[in-house]
Amino acid sequence: MSGNRRWTIGVLLGVGVLVNYFDRVSLSAAGPQLQQDFDLTPEQMGLLLSGFFWSYSIFQLPGGLVLDRFGIKRVGRWGAFLWACASGATALAGGYFGIFAARLLLGIAEAPGMIGNQKATGYWFPRHERSRSTAIFDSCAKLSSAIGVPLVTFFVVKFGWRWGFAVTAFFSLAYFAAYWLIYRDPQTGRWHTACEAIAMLEAGTSFPSAA
Repeated sequence: MSGNRRWTIGVLLGVGVLVNYFDRVSLSAAGPQLQQDFDLTPEQMGLLLSGFFWSYSIFQLPGGLVLDRFGIKRVGRWGAFLWACASGATALAGGYFGIFAARLLLGIAEAPGMIGNQKATGYWFPRHERSRSTAIFDSCAKLSSAIGVPLVTFFVVKFGWRWGFAVTAFFSLAYFAAYWLIYRDPQTGRWHTACEAIAMLEAGTSFPSAA
C-alpha cells in the first residue's frame, strides 16, 4: 500500500499509551514520600493506589458510548487534556483528598483510551495490518513500566514527589498538543494520499461516517 501516514497515526497512539501509563505508575514511585509527608496509613495508601482503577473500570462502558457519539478525535483530545490536568492537580494537591480526587479524574480521563485506539485502528488500518498496528500501542503499555518508573523515581528522589507528577503532567500536555495537531479521522481527506485511501478501502478499512 502506498503512503505511510497511517503508521504515523499508529506511532502517535503508541506514544499516547506510553504517556498515560506514565501517569498511572507515578503514584507508585511517589508513594513512600507521600505517605511520609501526609502521615498516611497503609489503608489510606491502598485507597489512593486503587482509586484510579475504580473510576477507570466504571467509566469504560460509558467511555465507549461517548466515543461512538462524539468520535475518536474529539474524545482523544479531551482525554489527553484531562490526563494533564489530573497529574497537574496531583502535583499541586494540598492533602490526601485532593490527590484522591485527582486519581479518580485520571481514571475517568483514561477510560476511553484503549477503546479509542482500537477504534482508530479499524479506521486507519486494513485488516491484514491491524495485528501489527495494535502491537505498537499494546507494547508501549508494557514498555512504560520499564521507562516510567525509573524516570518518575529520579525526579521524586532528586526534587520531591510533586516534581514526579509535574513531569508526567508535562508529558501529557505535550501529547495533547501532538494529538491535536496530528490526529485526523481518515474520511476528512487531505491527510492521506488518494492512493492510500483507495488501498485502505479495498483492504477492508472501515472509515467513519463524515457526519
